Amino acid sequence: MSYIVTSSSQDRYSSTKYGIEKANSYENYIGNPMRIPPNSKVALESIKFIRLPVFTILSDDSKRAYYWFGEDKTPSTGWNTIDDTRSAPVSFQLKSGTYNTDQLALGIQDAIRKVQYHTADKPITVTANYTSVGSFEGFTYTFAQKDQFIPSVIPTEEYYVLKNTGNATPYDPLALMSYSVVGTTGEITGWMAAGNTVPAKSIIFPQHPISLNDGELVYDISNTGEYHTPDLKPKGGWVCSLTRPQRCSKKNSELQWEQLGTQAKAYPDYFHTNGVDANGGTAVTGWSGAQENLFADYSVGVCPKDNTPALLEVVCIASNAAADQVKRRACPYYNTTDPTNLFGALAGYYNMDNRTGAVGGNADGGGLPDVDGANTPALKNITKVKFLPKGETVSIEVYAEIYDTTSRAHVPGWTPLMAYNATSITDGLTLPPINMNKWALYPKVTMFCISSEGALTNQKIIIDSYIPATDMGGTEWWSNNWYTSSQNDGGTQIEKDIDIRLNNDFGKEAKETTTHGGAQILADYNQQIVMQPSNDWTPVAYLTPEPSLGPTLGWKSQSYLYQGMPGHTGTNDDNVYVSPNELTDIPEAEAEHSLFVRCPTLTQLSHNFSKGQMSKIIYHCPMFSNSGKSTGSLFFQPAERVYIDLGNKETLNINQIALDIVDRNEQLSGDLTGNTTICLHIKQ
Repeated sequence: MSYIVTSSSQDRYSSTKYGIEKANSYENYIGNPMRIPPNSKVALESIKFIRLPVFTILSDDSKRAYYWFGEDKTPSTGWNTIDDTRSAPVSFQLKSGTYNTDQLALGIQDAIRKVQYHTADKPITVTANYTSVGSFEGFTYTFAQKDQFIPSVIPTEEYYVLKNTGNATPYDPLALMSYSVVGTTGEITGWMAAGNTVPAKSIIFPQHPISLNDGELVYDISNTGEYHTPDLKPKGGWVCSLTRPQRCSKKNSELQWEQLGTQAKAYPDYFHTNGVDANGGTAVTGWSGAQENLFADYSVGVCPKDNTPALLEVVCIASNAAADQVKRRACPYYNTTDPTNLFGALAGYYNMDNRTGAVGGNADGGGLPDVDGANTPALKNITKVKFLPKGETVSIEVYAEIYDTTSRAHVPGWTPLMAYNATSITDGLTLPPINMNKWALYPKVTMFCISSEGALTNQKIIIDSYIPATDMGGTEWWSNNWYTSSQNDGGTQIEKDIDIRLNNDFGKEAKETTTHGGAQILADYNQQIVMQPSNDWTPVAYLTPEPSLGPTLGWKSQSYLYQGMPGHTGTNDDNVYVSPNELTDIPEAEAEHSLFVRCPTLTQLSHNFSKGQMSKIIYHCPMFSNSGKSTGSLFFQPAERVYIDLGNKETLNINQIALDIVDRNEQLSGDLTGNTTICLHIKQ
């Protein structure tokens, strides 16, 4: 009789895992050949292996969890409602199928990455954890925020044309806009056929959304021309914007509308299209008509009227919660009490007609009165407009000749037009915060002609600087963002709730970015997963259907992840959650996956009727151990051995033995890890 001990882990190969020492298939060698006498039999004496759990995910729409990127939520600081925030949890599901632990980690990772819509949210990594002997013990979830410090880039010549209201196609030979990259800038040119009045035309640049950490967008508007005829009739104007994705067509000559699914409009259904509401009782120019073109979340533009100065206006989309909608609101940038703002004492909107002295105003081409009361304008010749998103805040600056009260001269430089200031948010100057619907903001330019005077002829707006978010990877971020995804699903109530929350208005506190480790991050934002129903999350509509993936994700009792919970490490820009060994959702289908021991190097024969062929199988492993375990470290020792004839009429001399662990189709099992030990018994 002979007793043979084999192991998949061998000292001679301890430095690495060779192909001959896999947990499910390995070979062992001996220096002096082993003699097996004639007419011998072989049986398995014992087997020890580590089996990983296998998960079966069914195509069940109710099987989901929710991902949250927003203000930190913990049991100690839980809200009565998430309406106080500017984001919402987004559901994700796992694809149906059967997964081992490593496959499930990648499946969870891919599912969460698809709903990480914020441009500063770094793609999650999910890894499976194992003990020193190879037993599975949960997952590690690693979140981080991106370092967004990158150079300015100019949008490529892949621009999009927005659909005109009441216009079946984007192409109109009477009024055209074009874009081209010239050196280090991008030039947008508008022109028209003489003697025609045409509606507003818009183009949008979808390649990369602007960075919300350290973003910048500079428009040069110095070549926008005159706004009135000599008899004070309006000629035309322009609008420079940052906006969420909108329904559009590629380039001027292409007719296929895209990006917002079946939506017929470039704005949400709950947008009130009637003109512009004044803020603080101040009359402003009405931006009427061409609603689809003029919709944008943050805009600076000139829309002249009859016998009215061409005013530089700031218009944004803000909450009108009382009417269950959003609408355009004019931002009175002149109405500030902030002494650091150069517009602090100005009495009205800046008059763009006056910058050249063409219509009214001072002979020297000034705009508004200066801050010290002297007879010299505070600003002359505004030539550029800059948008500066930082976290949830948006500031706007203009480049102009700024009157210096000391030197009594105008000096070129940047000055705030609408500047976020956490200490003075009540003065009505703070633009509405960036919410979840605005996590992807893109440059947009509109030009229009009100009369037949040729206002668009050779009108030019130049993009001087643009700092987008990093790692955008092309135009998928144009379609893979929360707002577009929601629109493609027909629009959701949550999308509307986010926009009409009371904090989506002027003078509301917003979260700023913080420098941390050399990067700009949203320090007050946190990444979390809601895995099971929780009373801490209200209203319940945000978590409908109820989440139920907790056991699959690694927690059978934890409702959601939060900073400071057991297993959590890191800060907001580097959050790590480690699941405890609580995975109990082992699929029933595992019972169909029996394991068999095969020895291809000996001369025994068995019959695998399942395959309809001869086999080398010598043992069928039980599905469950005596303790009822089917995964982890398992040991089996049959009470009664089943011997199989080797059929050897002569003595066998062997110095090598190979062993496989396979399924009933004799495919190597894919759910084994660590070291496998098999002991055989041979008798004559």
